[in-house]
Amino acid sequence: MKKLTTTAKICLLLGVPLLVCGLRTMPADTRAPPTDTSILWYAVDETSLVQVTQVDEVEPGAASSQTRCTPGSVAAIEQTCGHIVRGEDPMDIVISPDGGQAYVVNRSTDNLFVIDLVTNQVVEVIDLYPEAEHPLGPAPMRIAITPDGDRLLVTNVHDGSLTVIDTATNSVVKTLAVGQRPADVAISPDGSLAYVPNKHDWTVTAIDLTATDVVTTINVSGGGGPFAAAFAPDGNRAYVAMQDAPAYVVDPATHTITGTIAVTNAGHTGDLIISADSNTGYLAVLNGDEVTVLDLVSDSVTDTLPVVNPQGLALNADGSRLYVGTFGFAGESEYNLWMFDTQSGQVITGTNLEHPGAPRLVGSDIQGLALTPDGSTLYVPSIDGESVFIVDAATLEQLGIILTNPIPSFAPFRGAISPDGAYLYVASWTRQPTAVSVIDTATQRVVGEIVSDRDGLCASASWGLDISPDGKTLYVLSSDGRCVLVVDTQSQNIVDSFQIPASSYLTHIAVHPDGDKAYVLEYAGNVYVIDLASQDVLTTVATTDSCSVLKLSPDGQRGYVICSSDFSVLDLTTDTLLKTITIGSDGSFFEWLYYLGVKPDSSQYVVGAFFNMYVYDATSDTQVRDIDLEAMDPT
Repeated sequence: MKKLTTTAKICLLLGVPLLVCGLRTMPADTRAPPTDTSILWYAVDETSLVQVTQVDEVEPGAASSQTRCTPGSVAAIEQTCGHIVRGEDPMDIVISPDGGQAYVVNRSTDNLFVIDLVTNQVVEVIDLYPEAEHPLGPAPMRIAITPDGDRLLVTNVHDGSLTVIDTATNSVVKTLAVGQRPADVAISPDGSLAYVPNKHDWTVTAIDLTATDVVTTINVSGGGGPFAAAFAPDGNRAYVAMQDAPAYVVDPATHTITGTIAVTNAGHTGDLIISADSNTGYLAVLNGDEVTVLDLVSDSVTDTLPVVNPQGLALNADGSRLYVGTFGFAGESEYNLWMFDTQSGQVITGTNLEHPGAPRLVGSDIQGLALTPDGSTLYVPSIDGESVFIVDAATLEQLGIILTNPIPSFAPFRGAISPDGAYLYVASWTRQPTAVSVIDTATQRVVGEIVSDRDGLCASASWGLDISPDGKTLYVLSSDGRCVLVVDTQSQNIVDSFQIPASSYLTHIAVHPDGDKAYVLEYAGNVYVIDLASQDVLTTVATTDSCSVLKLSPDGQRGYVICSSDFSVLDLTTDTLLKTITIGSDGSFFEWLYYLGVKPDSSQYVVGAFFNMYVYDATSDTQVRDIDLEAMDPT
């Protein structure tokens, strides 16, 4: 099962263009933050900053009584360093041997956070982008630390490299070319050797850590390639887990394969860890919905622990407790975090990690876990929560949360660009009353905010907005209230509002290229055709159900609506339904349709799910191309 970034998941889920959702378009902003200490500056994406009023000072590591996110049951650890660089999609984590620091890699912002575990403060951010040879950045995925704590090793997916970092200076020592799609990194117990499994070219790169250089490449075969690696603590063996294939046993002295383990339910694997006595291994099998227990004396599978979508693993020092983090973005797994008794194989407890910010941010998609050396505390980076959760290892009680993305309460969602390209308007899908940020596209800075001054129903969060062809009027949905707010773009004031007689919340709005009508989509599937002069509903077009995306062709002839597994084609000259086409599957979250685009000349349109884009001819509504995104994207 392929993984997407949290931002991309939300974009695709409700049909937002990825650019509007803040995915990387250029390297991170390197401008210095302002010196005015009465203001804190927070990154809203990789290229812009948002001004936030200073809140009450707190002691480092303490939970603020006035967090910068929506109040919740979990305390956010206030960061007091003056400004915070955004870290999106925290993928993996390691803790230094002395327990003083944690290191977290953030895939979509190409940086590494250094966290002081005494204060739980982000004390330094290491920018990995300058080291990348890929225009989209390195996309760091996995991290390991040498036994002496002197070096960090970070795998980078985009350019197939491994970055070596000196922890004394937090600077890059060297970047080595490894293979295609390095999926993991493992370090030998004596710290002299590292293995990097490269998923897309079926190799394992062996690295001499004393010389900081590649010494050889081990060829493996089978399934979808090598996905995880681990050294036995006694140093005599290493293990490489494959996707959909048996695992390999490797002799680290000769870098040769000496055996295999018949892992029959390999699927899409996650972490591989080995007990301190070197006798037992645990392999997370995401697609197999289990953690496979390996007997490393007989090289056989001895047990399976049932967990839906397991990914990250951690084992306490005596091997009695196994911690499992899951994918679970759509609630597939009962818990985000599990704790097993390894002797009985029984679940001791589980928990769903709670986020204090936006209500749709959840503590799932956990690909890395780290225990403090004393075994008391578990640090859990969550890709979907864009945070590091601090958890009591004995009870799984949530102790606090470090927000790697410090502005989760805004949750930028859909956007509209002014006809002259000067301004980008971005709505929040969580802020109440309704809020829209105004971004100057020349400077890529937030220059204003439009907040609803309406009471009651017309003050809910927004799922969509659009702008008139002349750029003078912005129409913003107040979704739960079934309202449309009318904004004068010159003054940036809300000058009017009107309600839609919908039965469910409003999910999208599109203004006709002629500027006389607007089309408003509700989740239940109805499209309301609005006369913008009178604000009356002219007619209603029924599609199917669970609808979230509405687009109009630039020539004003056709409208397109995505509803879960279907998309509908509307004739805008008569405001009628032409046809409904089914592509996706109602039974699979990953086969639903999420996004839609129309070519500027209106000749073709594209609909898509997580892994595929389908191109249609706009005249005949026949499919002309199926693009497999998973095959094209190495991540």
